[in-house]
Amino acid sequence: MSPLTDEQLDRYARHIVLRDIGGAGQKKILDAHVLVVGAGGIGCPAIQYLAAAGIGALTIMDDDVVSLSNLQRQVLFGEKDVGKAKVEVAKVAAQRINPDVEIISLNQRLSSEKLPGDGEEFFAPFDAIIDGSDNYQTRLLVSDLSVKHHVPLVSRRSGSSRGSSAPSAAGKRTSPATAALWATRSTPMIATIAAKLACSARWSG
Repeated sequence: MSPLTDEQLDRYARHIVLRDIGGAGQKKILDAHVLVVGAGGIGCPAIQYLAAAGIGALTIMDDDVVSLSNLQRQVLFGEKDVGKAKVEVAKVAAQRINPDVEIISLNQRLSSEKLPGDGEEFFAPFDAIIDGSDNYQTRLLVSDLSVKHHVPLVSRRSGSSRGSSAPSAAGKRTSPATAALWATRSTPMIATIAAKLACSARWSG
């Protein structure tokens, strides 16, 4: 693992001075890859803060376009983005925040039918998943796939002005009303950071 550059030491100085992160922790963040399912009211702030934190790579998956009603809570979008694919606008916004982050945009809904084989190859690169989806079917699918492929999952449900979050044991399905943190890999810190970011979003997507 290469040492942090002078620019990285400056950019991530507030992380590095934290005892729970430090220089070694920041390197892990820089090497991590997070999948964000849904670029809405939960996904947008998660994408924003993960990019700012220096996450190595972000894959953003959503099949929706920006609408005017999204703008009061989906903070990556503006009026000029209405009608555009959310994943493409989010990609540009994240790269503007931190050009060093690799952004992969997938303009599609998560579907087991669209994943090659049993999905193992697709999920292999991810150190954590943030589920920001807005429907019951997708939440259950993300939960099942994260268990199957042993990827830590943060699932956040919000509605009106209320949100719910609670830890769930590794290897067990979570309900859509549960925020699950599954540190089954060697990167629990990445999942912890992702959980805190996802849980900061209070409004529905």
